Amino acid sequence: LSIWRTILAIPHFIKIFLSNVRLLRKLLKKNAYHGIVIDSDYTMFWLKKQVTIPIFALNNSDIVVEECKALSKIPKELRMQYWVEKCDHWFHQKVPTMVLSPAINPRSFKDHKSLRHFAPYIREGLKVRTPEKELKTILVMFSGSQFGSSVDFLYQLQRRPGVTLHVVGREGQSSDWINFHGKVHNNKELVNQADMMVINAGFSAVSEAVVLRKPAIVLRIANHAEQFINALTVQKMGLGLIANSDNVGHKIEEMANQFSDFVEAHLAFNCPINGSEKCADVI
Repeated sequence: LSIWRTILAIPHFIKIFLSNVRLLRKLLKKNAYHGIVIDSDYTMFWLKKQVTIPIFALNNSDIVVEECKALSKIPKELRMQYWVEKCDHWFHQKVPTMVLSPAINPRSFKDHKSLRHFAPYIREGLKVRTPEKELKTILVMFSGSQFGSSVDFLYQLQRRPGVTLHVVGREGQSSDWINFHGKVHNNKELVNQADMMVINAGFSAVSEAVVLRKPAIVLRIANHAEQFINALTVQKMGLGLIANSDNVGHKIEEMANQFSDFVEAHLAFNCPINGSEKCADVI
């Protein structure tokens, strides 16, 4: 993530912002809505005075800011992006009627009148089950060009009897125990089958691993404050390990060797699975 490329793109963002303001003003005049649900939609800052119905925001910048403050020292690479998160947090303190903040560990954060914390929300169709203590299926999910196109480390992994490895988001040469699926629009069945996951540190991917009780190797984007906190939280709770493109193969081997310990940590944590229902009830 480059903060400088983001700054250079500001003129383009302003054009999008003004276009969205016009569109939303037109929609609000045309329809009798009873509420608005947003996800870091800053057009509401411009339209706030014209909106008389409740604005619900899905956003957890409060958690990123609070967790960064709790660090003994914010890493230099995160400082610019940390201020972006602080600005996002300020917006959500001032504009929405209610902020609905999903958290990996919602019990750690205090609610108040305009801020509620919930367990993470996951996609419909994903099945929460008691995790297997014996590792049988590993799912590797790479998104975009985050870690380049090399998957050479997969061929260097120690082959484990009875274990199958599925790879989504990358092309490669399949073998009798490694299956490459390329880009998959609907990966729910593969996620449901997995005992262990290798994922990016975006909140959606981390949420699914935690709620579904699947030990995870978490790879974060450099310079990204939220992904840093997501990965750190998972590792501190014993639910997974942080990795990078250089050591991901080693981390997979480490987790596979201690798989039952990570399963026990998930069972002890017992992440609530009703986050989306509680959020909907508030709305």
